Amino acid sequence: MHASWGIGVLFLRQGDLPRALPRLERAVRICQDADLPLFFPRLAATLGVAYTLGGRVADAVPLLTQAMERAMATARGEYPALCRLLLGEAQVLAGRLEEAHALAERALALAHAPGTW
Repeated sequence: MHASWGIGVLFLRQGDLPRALPRLERAVRICQDADLPLFFPRLAATLGVAYTLGGRVADAVPLLTQAMERAMATARGEYPALCRLLLGEAQVLAGRLEEAHALAERALALAHAPGTW
């Protein structure tokens, strides 16, 4: 799981979406099959970014929404705010500016909350 995710992140940072996507999808699939909820927000958020960058906003929004919801339920630290920001970016590309604005405001509030980082 981590190896697929790491290689996918490397390809994503290099801008090679055709090579990044199958690795990131595999990492998320392994995470779901193995029922590892603590890893899901990070893996799904990365895949959601790849979908967004590839113009697959219809795939990105539900995945990033799920990552955000699970991050809020299970994760501490930066993941709840980060997932909101990434979902907001996808919402902007989908033309849903009000939703994106609300997500950005909530992410900012989370980032400033004591104990978030």
